[in-house]
Amino acid sequence: MLLVLHFSDQMQKGMSYSELAQTVTINILNFRYVRATEQYHTTVHLYENTEQFPLTNALEIHFMEIPTLLTNWRKRTVSLHEARLVRWLLLLEASDDDEIRSELETIAKEDPIMKEAFEKWEDISRDPQALAEYHSRRMAILDEASAIREAELREQRALLEGKREIVKQLILKGFDIETICEVSGLSRKEIDELSKHLQ
Repeated sequence: MLLVLHFSDQMQKGMSYSELAQTVTINILNFRYVRATEQYHTTVHLYENTEQFPLTNALEIHFMEIPTLLTNWRKRTVSLHEARLVRWLLLLEASDDDEIRSELETIAKEDPIMKEAFEKWEDISRDPQALAEYHSRRMAILDEASAIREAELREQRALLEGKREIVKQLILKGFDIETICEVSGLSRKEIDELSKHLQ
């Protein structure tokens, strides 16, 4: 929606779409969003579906996923020493991960900008109000992530319970176990267990 507003605010009567200023959106996410790849940084443009030609270069959307980056870093498929973007993104996790913090501190000895960032971080850490605000924000993020995960788990449990109820009905109607396994995705053991409870 915000992108549409940005484009519409630029438009003037008689103006060509090619005259629009490029809009770049950068999304730093603390969850997985682009699941089709293991890359932590994906860039998206608008393309025509059939022939795959670009509609416009006026829109560019970046997704930078911290969980994917952490996984890649732990697998050593990305390096703090080689990629500046990796450093800055992992700096967001440095307070929670001693290994990341230690490696970034080593890099900061040679990188003046990273050194300055660490010094600012230390200044904030000494300011009780800023530290309290940081912890409050961090707790809000953790609470939100926990609530999202709890909702996902409730949904999974509800789906499984619904599936089990359907399986019970199939058992009562006399469907064979192989068909029930194939249709439901449940294992033979799970279906046998449900069968026992029906008798």
